[in-house]
Amino acid sequence: MLNKARAIVPTSHEIWFAAAQLEEQQGHNERVYKIIHRAVLTLAKKGIAFDREHRLNEAIEMEERGYLEVCRSIIRAVANVDLEEENKADVWISEAERQQEKGHIECSRALFALALTEYPSDPDIWMSAAILEQNSDTLKTLIELLE
Repeated sequence: MLNKARAIVPTSHEIWFAAAQLEEQQGHNERVYKIIHRAVLTLAKKGIAFDREHRLNEAIEMEERGYLEVCRSIIRAVANVDLEEENKADVWISEAERQQEKGHIECSRALFALALTEYPSDPDIWMSAAILEQNSDTLKTLIELLE
């Protein structure tokens, strides 16, 4: 049904996100990022701009609705949009800290995970990510981060 909807309205990111949510509901988390990534590429080819700030707000909405994998996938797919290479780490960390202050822990985690993937030897990023996990509701996520 969603594939038919995409064919009829190929410029709707909502349809793509609905497909990703359905995959997460079904436990097919490995498919979620593929759908979101494909959405970004396909919509860009159709001239639909993926404004970074707007999509981050959509990730927040997905976190609030309990679609954590969709949230993380949106952040991974759009985090580099409109960023220059030399500013990426600073912007990601700043945004992660801002999301943490607002209580959007999963968005913050996703941004830190992205930063740690790109800059695995940066001690400041590790420290900031560890502080997030230390302040979270369990120490399990802190232990997982440090392993």
